[in-house]
Amino acid sequence: MNQSSRDDTLQGVRPSPGPGRGAVSSQSSRDKQSKRSLPGTAVRREGRAISSPYETEHQALDDVRDIYEAARGSRERATMQRLSTQRLTDACAEAGVEFGAYDRSVLSWLAGFESQQAQAVTEVIRRAAKL
Repeated sequence: MNQSSRDDTLQGVRPSPGPGRGAVSSQSSRDKQSKRSLPGTAVRREGRAISSPYETEHQALDDVRDIYEAARGSRERATMQRLSTQRLTDACAEAGVEFGAYDRSVLSWLAGFESQQAQAVTEVIRRAAKL
């Protein structure tokens, strides 16, 4: 019997958003993010305020729901990693950080983890750029 060592059981499954938080609309996520934003914070190109430091994974997850939704509707295997990498590289570019091929590969590797983890690093870069 030829069995593949690859297990696709959880492919396309995203982490639980937590009790009572499963059906959050994108508008609700934007509302929650604006409540976490510091007064006078800069605004991203997309028009959303830069968030204050994340206290929980769920806060970061709120900011990447669009990535999970895009991945769910895509046939591309690495949609989440590609979109998370793009956010990381955009944050570096906005901060004026120059990087080479190896730097890009490390950002892509980091984006291969959960999107909310990459989002936390993205926001750290954005906040550090404002110092």
